[in-house]
Amino acid sequence: MPSRSPARIVALTQVRNGDRGFKVAATSSGLTVTVTGTAAGPRAAGKEPIDDDASLGFAFDHDKMPKFDTSAGFEAKNAWYFSHTAELTCTRGQTPGQVLEVLAQKVNAVGDYRAVVSVHGDGSATLAIDRR
Repeated sequence: MPSRSPARIVALTQVRNGDRGFKVAATSSGLTVTVTGTAAGPRAAGKEPIDDDASLGFAFDHDKMPKFDTSAGFEAKNAWYFSHTAELTCTRGQTPGQVLEVLAQKVNAVGDYRAVVSVHGDGSATLAIDRR
């Protein structure tokens, strides 16, 4: 992973993992997230209960959220908040690299961010985000 300038580093918060096939670990500083395992995907109906939450996601840069004038409603604030949240419902068999690449595309679509995914020899993958 390229070196990261402290002024450009983006904090990841609210890291969530609902897929029972993945293990997700965020660094204590909240600067990267690493995923290991293979996605189990949503459980189907049958002997097991239906599990609709086979998702993985995180929020980014929420500590830099601007102050919004909400006197006319929360539309602008909510738009900013949700554009700085990346989430994906996992499909059975997906690898950590595949899932983090999709989440990185969502982050990169916001504009001023660059998400980088590093896939490791053991199949795990790590995501980090910088400001451009």
